[in-house]
Amino acid sequence: MSVEPAVTPMMQKLNARVLGSGSQTLVMAHGFGCDQRIWQKLLPQLQSLPLKLVLFDYAGCGGSQVDEDAIADYPDLQAYADDLLALLAELQLSSVLLLAHSISSAIGMLAAIRQPQRFKKILAITPSARYQNAPDYYGGFDTADIEQLLQLMAQNQFGWAGILAPKVLDEPENSVVSQQLTQSFLSNNPAFSRHFARLVFYVDIRAALPQVPIPVTIFYTKADMIVPQQAIDYLVAKLPQARAVLLNVRGHYPQLCQPQLLAEQIKRELGYGVV
Repeated sequence: MSVEPAVTPMMQKLNARVLGSGSQTLVMAHGFGCDQRIWQKLLPQLQSLPLKLVLFDYAGCGGSQVDEDAIADYPDLQAYADDLLALLAELQLSSVLLLAHSISSAIGMLAAIRQPQRFKKILAITPSARYQNAPDYYGGFDTADIEQLLQLMAQNQFGWAGILAPKVLDEPENSVVSQQLTQSFLSNNPAFSRHFARLVFYVDIRAALPQVPIPVTIFYTKADMIVPQQAIDYLVAKLPQARAVLLNVRGHYPQLCQPQLLAEQIKRELGYGVV
């Protein structure tokens, strides 16, 4: 029987939960526009394993106890990485496995560089080191594309979510998963979402990649409008210990569209095989 840990300040701040027990700890870190509920379809598969699971919401997301007055405390992604490290420290966790979706992969890499002892491996779902195109790099977005999205978020607090969700999922607008992701986008603090979006789409951790001290397994998909193949290839080339696994699924959110398939790959990666 697992024993619920006492609620610590960082657990309360980040709405963190600890589920199950086991010799290995898997920390599940959501991406932009989401919160820990994005893992809901995947959780039953992982809870069948002898793992301790840690879920949380980044500042300004989901049930986190951080309002928009604290935006100035998050000038860059390192601030989000520091929150993750503080949570792990309060929970007295080290050598954890980090299941990181999208921008959380970059946040996790920054955290691992700062405190390598906290991490054993990163399982990165649809990650990128940079989304903005550059003369020597293809990230998928021109500056005009990014500014158009940020302007839409500022002008139409609700409309942007319904436009973006089906595109990033590669699903019809009226599909169940599109509606679920739209609601996820809208559940976060609007001001924090706009701030986080700017940090995400203008992030550039390319120079830090050679310093990542732990193995990274990259799960990527087909037809991902957020992360092109070139961005995946760049990560594999620049990370010291990286390999890429192609999932037979379309879009940026395999945990929503094909949770069973993703769960099987995670189980293989963790050495549990397919149950």
